[in-house]
Amino acid sequence: SSDQRSLLLTKTGFRDLASTNMSELQMGLVAAASLATPPIDAPGLAESLLDRVLPLTSHGTPQVRLKAVALVHHLCAEQPHLWEDRGGSSLLRSLSDQSPGVVSAALQAVASLAREEEAEVAMAAALHLLQQLEDGKMPQDFHYRGHTAPFLRIHLARLFRRLHASVDAKEVWSAKVG
Repeated sequence: SSDQRSLLLTKTGFRDLASTNMSELQMGLVAAASLATPPIDAPGLAESLLDRVLPLTSHGTPQVRLKAVALVHHLCAEQPHLWEDRGGSSLLRSLSDQSPGVVSAALQAVASLAREEEAEVAMAAALHLLQQLEDGKMPQDFHYRGHTAPFLRIHLARLFRRLHASVDAKEVWSAKVG
């Protein structure tokens, strides 16, 4: 039956998330996103997944941290209360990761889910990342058609936009003219 299949998938996913084998662990992180997405999603499943994935955001392997950050982003986007409970603080910490890929994934999540006060906290890491972009210190993987990290720049702009949600154009215009 469908319920038994879902239970089997969930148990397999949880086992993979606890594995010490990198391949199994990474497959578990990728598959877990499907578990927490309707119609498979069961009550409490996202919370349980988040509990298992949060420690992986500080794993020793950058690929695992990257997939863990992406999964936390997915879980928090599907169920926003998870961002406020625990997910947001974990992703804010990931902004200072040593791996540019992990930082990029965390920035994407923070730029789309953070409230204004969280965006302010993220600004130091975002400005450091922007400085690395401007100084050409990003790995070759971040270059696209002659541009350095264009998608990362978009996420930075989204984060900056969260700081001051409303700007009165009349005030800006009158300050420049008058």
